[in-house]
Amino acid sequence: MRKINRLIFIIIILLFISAFNSNAMSVYEDNIVRVGICELPGFLKIDEGADIKGYEKEYLDEIALYTGWKYEYISGTWEDCQDWLRTGEVDVIGNIQKNDSEEPAYQYTDISTGNYIREIYVSENNNFIGYEDFKNFSGIRIAGLSGSSDIEACQNYLNEKGVNAEIVEYNKYSEMISALKQGKVEAMIASNYLQIEGVKRVAKFDVSDSYFVVANDKEQILEGFNFALKQICVSNENYNSELYKKYYSNRKVIDAFSPKEIDYIQKNPDLQIAVDNNWELMSYSDKEKQYKGINQEFLELIARNSGFKFQYVECNDNKTKLSKLKSNKVQATISILGNHVDSESSVKTTDSYYKIILVLLSEVDVKTSDRFKLALPKYFELLEKEIFKAYPNVTIQYFQSGQQCLNAVKSGKVTATLLDNNNYNLYSGLEAYKEIEIESTYGDMYSLALNVRNDNYILLSILNKSIARITDEETQVCVIDGVHDFEKANTAMLLFRTYKREIFSGILIFILLISTIWILYKNRKEKEYEKKAYTDSVTGINNWDKFCIEAVDKLNCNESNKYAYVLLDLDKFKIINSRYGISEGDKALLYVAEALKENTTRKDVIARVYADVFCMLIHYDEELDIIRKISSIILKLERYNVGPKLSAVFGIYKIEDKSVSLNLINDRANLAKNTVKQNSVNAYAFYDVSVMDKIIQETDITNSMTEALKTGQFKLFLQPKYSLKTGKIESAEALVRWVHPEKGIISPNEFIPLFERKGLIKNLDYYIWEQACKTMNKWEKQGLGVLPIAINVSKVHLYSMDLVNKLQSLTQTYGIKPRNLELEITERLFCSDSDLVLKMMNRIKQNDFLFTMDDFGSEYSSLKLLKQMPIDVLKIDQEFLAEISLSDKVKIVIRDVINMAKHMNILVVCEGVETKEQADFLKETNCDYVQGYYYSKALSVEAFEKLLITQD
Repeated sequence: MRKINRLIFIIIILLFISAFNSNAMSVYEDNIVRVGICELPGFLKIDEGADIKGYEKEYLDEIALYTGWKYEYISGTWEDCQDWLRTGEVDVIGNIQKNDSEEPAYQYTDISTGNYIREIYVSENNNFIGYEDFKNFSGIRIAGLSGSSDIEACQNYLNEKGVNAEIVEYNKYSEMISALKQGKVEAMIASNYLQIEGVKRVAKFDVSDSYFVVANDKEQILEGFNFALKQICVSNENYNSELYKKYYSNRKVIDAFSPKEIDYIQKNPDLQIAVDNNWELMSYSDKEKQYKGINQEFLELIARNSGFKFQYVECNDNKTKLSKLKSNKVQATISILGNHVDSESSVKTTDSYYKIILVLLSEVDVKTSDRFKLALPKYFELLEKEIFKAYPNVTIQYFQSGQQCLNAVKSGKVTATLLDNNNYNLYSGLEAYKEIEIESTYGDMYSLALNVRNDNYILLSILNKSIARITDEETQVCVIDGVHDFEKANTAMLLFRTYKREIFSGILIFILLISTIWILYKNRKEKEYEKKAYTDSVTGINNWDKFCIEAVDKLNCNESNKYAYVLLDLDKFKIINSRYGISEGDKALLYVAEALKENTTRKDVIARVYADVFCMLIHYDEELDIIRKISSIILKLERYNVGPKLSAVFGIYKIEDKSVSLNLINDRANLAKNTVKQNSVNAYAFYDVSVMDKIIQETDITNSMTEALKTGQFKLFLQPKYSLKTGKIESAEALVRWVHPEKGIISPNEFIPLFERKGLIKNLDYYIWEQACKTMNKWEKQGLGVLPIAINVSKVHLYSMDLVNKLQSLTQTYGIKPRNLELEITERLFCSDSDLVLKMMNRIKQNDFLFTMDDFGSEYSSLKLLKQMPIDVLKIDQEFLAEISLSDKVKIVIRDVINMAKHMNILVVCEGVETKEQADFLKETNCDYVQGYYYSKALSVEAFEKLLITQD
């Protein structure tokens, strides 16, 4: 009975619908509805043969299924269509939005036919106007469709944003597009129903519904439309969205970058991206350690679209990538399975730029409900939870690559493996895996995307806009290029895949021949790679890696033999490179390598460690054997005459415990070398415990320097200079004393050479120079008069481009005449680099400073040097005075030096005067000034001032 009642009810409903349809169809003679249409690319297209296609046409056809109508299409401009509707020349038009502010000139359907979003576009080459860049909107011309509500809506939007722009009306969309491309307008108003290439969106506004509208006197047609639309909605409530997807799923909308996004790109041009380095074909490092793969092709495309320059940080696993992102060491990471990081609250994922499919592969039929073992590449760790849901009885075993997973299936270690479609296609052609077939696909398509920190919304927007610009053609190119690069880098596999039929169908001799050739080729390449990996490219000798291998072998195989490790460091090699060029520097390095070869045997090992540093493992019987070899190398270096002179220092560590690592041995030899870096007597030193003690002491002193400068532990001391004519103090030499709060006074001999070697002397000198200038300024204010003070200028100052500015700044700040700040330069400095010293001295002399040559006679003095250098004062080294009582020859030399200086208008100072005999002799020679303990030791500033007042 219930079935009969239900059947009767259905029949009644069908009769009712049929009656309604019959009524709707009987409204018109011939059931013809006249439709006004205006061509809109994507929404409604009229072909040359008057064939009409598009979103609106399909919607009308669907309505006709319920009404039985036929349509007569009348084409015109948008204004024509509206006028025809008012005059009754057409019955209906579509894609109309309600305007509540005006009296309706026609009737709207009850149900909308889609969402209408108004948008503003500019040419893709327009880099002047950014997204919602209202500042640059002002003054532009915007094309709008004449008669459409878009113009009024756009004007309201611009008024709301305070933008003054001109809207230019056109009759057709094609005319608007042409005007934009020809530069007649800077922008155009469009909607989400427009499909157009070569443009980018700069604004979205006014989301509303679209309707069909019917003439006011066509009530029965309106009823027919309303009935059909309701039936369509009941049968498929998603009809509008599905129809839109059908016609617009491939619609590429490129959003312009906003001003904030442009500013971000300009301020952050380099972007650090964490990437995988072990996903063959997709994401890997090639033999040159360059990041490659399909992912890299896409990332370079995104970089070009955005304006960034990507720098790749390679990682071994997903955990490392996310860790680097969270700690801001990188700004983005590759998300291999972008939809599977939603649980990370600190991470946001971009839109997908590529999708992959996972396939289940096996040699046997797999029942996924049963227990089985699954091989999974390491880079698919993120899938683990989902795999356990899909295959609850599975046991997962991880491997580094897809090929290893296939090998595990082939060997029977596992039952199946999951690979992405690209890797499957790569390996499926190999003979070794011909029995492995696809069992099923796993899950949906998985997205490749980028992760960014969730607080970096600007970067997320930039990357999404850049991804949106990738075309289907570009996607294909990325995949093709990625595959090509991988196969090119894996020549053996490519050859095997290409010629596998010939190989398997060929005779045994041919196979053996090919195999032999391949083995020979491979061995030769391996030898070439090994030689390249272990040979220094400049000198042709071992590099450090090869040295370590051979040295360990020598030490282990010759336990009874004695070996020493020698570290060689070329002196001033940076100056050679900068003055003579890299090419000349390389020639010098090659010469050093030849010197090492000539002075070593097969029992020894040599290598270039880096830059200008070389090392040797030397076999010896007694210590003298080591010294002989080093001395021979030094002589060889001294004979180098192609360009710069070569000199070196050597650190030696005698290997008594062969279990000590080479790195530690190298460190100890380096410590020994550092003790002779400035030593002109011996060019080598052996490591012993005292070297380490000295290093610890020097490290302690070095670490204390900064605090000592801040707390004023360094004190200015003055060594009086007496005039032999007046017997009074007429100038002084600035010296430094370190008064340590715990250690007391630290001798200058302990810290000055150390600071010079460590490059710290510059700050200390500047401090003492300023103290000297302050002191002279104080004397002048106190009425004591200004006595000149001589300050020491070291090599590091002369190599500094700001020396002149520093001296000028000090004298100007404290009101000191430049002539009162004498600059003392040692004779050794003159001899080591006379051209540079002369150039700098001439610059300084132009500013009225005086120069003193200190320690004259301690080096190999040259009369030519005295003639060239702009010297005002000559200071005779104190070692000469020490020999006065013993040698008449020394007296003759000193007397002649003083006379020579007098003839050259150079004043003479003798330092180190400690006895009356020395003082009397210097008076006889007409020496100008003296200093030394016979007259006064170096004094604190306070004691010097008291002595100065007392003599007056």
